[in-house]
Amino acid sequence: MTWGKMDDKFHRNRKVRALRKMEGGRAALGTWLLWWSWCLDDPEISGVVPADELSPTEERDAQLLVDVGLWEVVDGGYAFHDFHTYNPTREQIEAKREADRQRLAAKRGASRENVARDSHATKTRVASRARVPSRPDPDPDPRESTPPTLALVSDVDVRLAQLVRQRFERRFLEATASPPSWSKKNVDLCQAVAVWLEKKGGDPGRVLDQTLDGFFRDGWSCSKGFPLAHLANDPAKFFKPPERQRDVSTGFCAPAPSSAFVPTSPDSVFGPEPKS
Repeated sequence: MTWGKMDDKFHRNRKVRALRKMEGGRAALGTWLLWWSWCLDDPEISGVVPADELSPTEERDAQLLVDVGLWEVVDGGYAFHDFHTYNPTREQIEAKREADRQRLAAKRGASRENVARDSHATKTRVASRARVPSRPDPDPDPRESTPPTLALVSDVDVRLAQLVRQRFERRFLEATASPPSWSKKNVDLCQAVAVWLEKKGGDPGRVLDQTLDGFFRDGWSCSKGFPLAHLANDPAKFFKPPERQRDVSTGFCAPAPSSAFVPTSPDSVFGPEPKS
């Protein structure tokens, strides 16, 4: 579809005013408008009205249009005066359409390239985050990593693992009002904490209580539902002994009252090992 341009001062044009004063001039204006539309719809867009297409009445109107200068006589018919001054030629229209096609094709191509590049970047990021079993993660999140299963080094570790399980289950139940689930993985994690307790030394029950205090007060642990893997990965991170109280009279620090903790050892919980 081709749209034609008409001057909004067309009614004030001297040729139009002269035509309106002629007998049959208004009818001739109607003929002019009809064939103006026809010329815009013509595939050649030549601005030429073929004479053999005109009716007898339109032939008389054409003569009036020629007399005032709105049409010009050409081979085969009549041409609109200055038609291509205000309307594009067929070549100009086709050139514009081709330029529009190339511009849209380039835009679509750039869009596809952007989508492909973004898709490749997304796949690269996803692949870089994926865990490959044959290649260790060079920078794992220490809070989410799971310590390897540790082989028990003594019978004491077995009893300490049971102590860790009992104390952790009690504290977990107090914090969440529901018991933890005990899978093979969680049992191994208790063993990992038990190994750390034995290496830590001191009263294992007291050290465990102080460690669990720090763990169940940790904001990240609370937000994740107190994962045992987080505790087993680095128990020392949560071990926070109570601050010693300063004696105002002497200026020396005194240890916290022993009543604050219940000294517990594997022997006190499970009884001494039977003597062979």
